[in-house]
Amino acid sequence: MLSMVSFEEKTYYSFDSICKTSANLDGLEILYSDEFLNTLEFNCFPQHELNLKINAPIMLLRNLNSSISLCNGTRLIITDLRSRVITVIIITGSFAYNKVYISKIILSITNRKWPFILRRR
Repeated sequence: MLSMVSFEEKTYYSFDSICKTSANLDGLEILYSDEFLNTLEFNCFPQHELNLKINAPIMLLRNLNSSISLCNGTRLIITDLRSRVITVIIITGSFAYNKVYISKIILSITNRKWPFILRRR
């Protein structure tokens, strides 16, 4: 689908780190490099690399602001791509045609297999 849009593609990368509240933080940072953390994939957690284009349709996968219909499943069209903010227009629901700004957010996850909390920004 993304290849059908004629605009230039922009790639966003996460900044993965071990949460500062994890036990034995110094030892964990030595054991788990940023490159390794970027390869980890969990259910309901975005990948390290995200490719987007202006005029591409996208769908939210998280509830961001239910008061303006930015909920899981809301469909949007990208109108501008900046380094920390994506400008979109809502195309479904009662707030259709409203312009909104989606900024980078921090997500945290704890997995039983790993002795740390991963933060993805």
